[in-house]
Amino acid sequence: MNKKIIRIILLISIILLCTVIFYFSHQSATKSSNTSSGFTDYILELIPLNKELKLGLQSFLKHSVRKIAHFSLYTLLGILSISFITTYNLSSLKKILISSVFGILYGISDEIHQYFIPGRSCEIRDVIIDSAGVIFGIIIFMLIYHKIRKKLVIK
Repeated sequence: MNKKIIRIILLISIILLCTVIFYFSHQSATKSSNTSSGFTDYILELIPLNKELKLGLQSFLKHSVRKIAHFSLYTLLGILSISFITTYNLSSLKKILISSVFGILYGISDEIHQYFIPGRSCEIRDVIIDSAGVIFGIIIFMLIYHKIRKKLVIK
C-alpha cells in the first residue's frame, strides 16, 4: 500500500481518537459519572456476588474503570502516533520523542480542557496516567515493529 494512503488513514485515525477523547472530556461530571456507572454496573452484573459485595465493589470499580479508560485510550494514541511518524524517514529516537511529546501534550491539553467543564477538574494524576499510556503504546509498537523488521531481514 502506498505510504501516502497509510499516512492519511493513520492521520484520520488519530484525529478520530482525539475527537473521542475530547467528547468524553467535554461531558459534565454528572454525565461522565453516569457513563462510568453504567459500564461498572454492567461488569458487576456479570460477576456472581451477593448484593452487599457488589455495592462495595461499585465505587472501587467505577474509579478503576475511569483510570483504565484513560490509560487505554492514550495507549492507542501512542500506537497510532508512532505508527504515523514511522512512515517518515527519521531516527528511532526522533520518532519516539515526537510521538511521546505529541501524546503527552494532548493529555495535558485534555486535562486543561476538563478544568472548564462543570464539575470536572484538571488532575496531574490523570496526566501521568495518560502519559504512561502513550509511552506504553509506543513501547508496544516499537517492540513489534523491530521484531517484524528483524524477521524480514533474516528471510
